[in-house]
Amino acid sequence: MISYLDQNVLIYLAKRDDWMATATKAAAQRSERFVLSPWHFYEIGKLTHERRRELLDVADQLQPSWILDRADIQMLEFLNAWDQLWDGTHKHFSPIGTLAEVAAFLLRTTPERLVNVSLADFVETFSKPGASSPLTEVFDSQKTIAAANQRSFAEGRHSEAVEREVQKRYLARLLARRGETNPSLSELNGKQAAILQDGFMNAKIDFFIDFVGFSELRAWIIESRLAKLHMAGNAVLNENRQVDRHHACAGLAYCGRFVTNDTELLNRSAEVSRDLPFTPAMAIRPEDFIEQIDEHG
Repeated sequence: MISYLDQNVLIYLAKRDDWMATATKAAAQRSERFVLSPWHFYEIGKLTHERRRELLDVADQLQPSWILDRADIQMLEFLNAWDQLWDGTHKHFSPIGTLAEVAAFLLRTTPERLVNVSLADFVETFSKPGASSPLTEVFDSQKTIAAANQRSFAEGRHSEAVEREVQKRYLARLLARRGETNPSLSELNGKQAAILQDGFMNAKIDFFIDFVGFSELRAWIIESRLAKLHMAGNAVLNENRQVDRHHACAGLAYCGRFVTNDTELLNRSAEVSRDLPFTPAMAIRPEDFIEQIDEHG
């Protein structure tokens, strides 16, 4: 079984020797495959030095696999479906791999260049004393956008036409990301605008939405449902909830279990997992997870 572990699960494992023994036994016997994501770099990096070392030790003992960031998963999901539609090419898609493979895709380099870079090295990027997070601006921007969407929904302005336009812009964005080699926002915006202004590309995007749709885009479906849940409420999409969304999009879409002790995240995961065109991960608490793997150990 492939199990995605939320950050709080690593904290529990660091505190509970009995749980850790069960988990490491499962890892050693290969009866369980633990999965982490690049968002663990960020969350572990924010901790104190002592706690950081504890979680790095936990991760080292679990021998985890790694899953791509949800934005990269969504891009590859779509591009594979797009290429199959227009070129007839079908590629096997698995977002789970080694630390070097996932980090290399994130940094747009080759795994060979990162084979000697450890988890601690990636975590260090977010743990420098006195340094501001490189993600602060992104978090603030997404918080503002989410609040604007809530107002639009409450005022009845989020129509089917608006939803269609959002979908078109989203797909144009993913097409613009094909072959990207650096995080240049201005370049990406320019490519997206050019695609939307191209009549032929617009027609192809419309055809994709109408005759292929999003049923194969697992991570997109999860995020779309989470976004709509938030839009219909009045909660603030703060940093923690944004990171939760990143974890959920990857874990629910491509793993067998999504393990977290966050009650709100568990509830939202259960709600968005209903009547999906694929089988999502089972969202469970750490204590139930440990009991399950202990029974099969």
